[in-house]
Amino acid sequence: MRAEPDIDLVALRDILRHRCGRDVTRLRFILKGIDSWSYVAEVRDGSRVFVKLCEPTRPDAPRRRGAELPLMTALADLGL
Repeated sequence: MRAEPDIDLVALRDILRHRCGRDVTRLRFILKGIDSWSYVAEVRDGSRVFVKLCEPTRPDAPRRRGAELPLMTALADLGL
């Protein structure tokens, strides 16, 4: 189980608004996960979305940055 990361939640809400079109009013940390951090995001329209943050890759690791964005964008477009 992981502790909540020390991140700027206002910046995370801005990212979710600009990249995913979600106007998040509240983030609730979920105390589960081994290799990631999870939140339930409450959206202004009353819906909720699941947000998963992964550790940044090490400089010597193969680059995957952005590899999941097409899938995430498609899911967001479907409202999932």
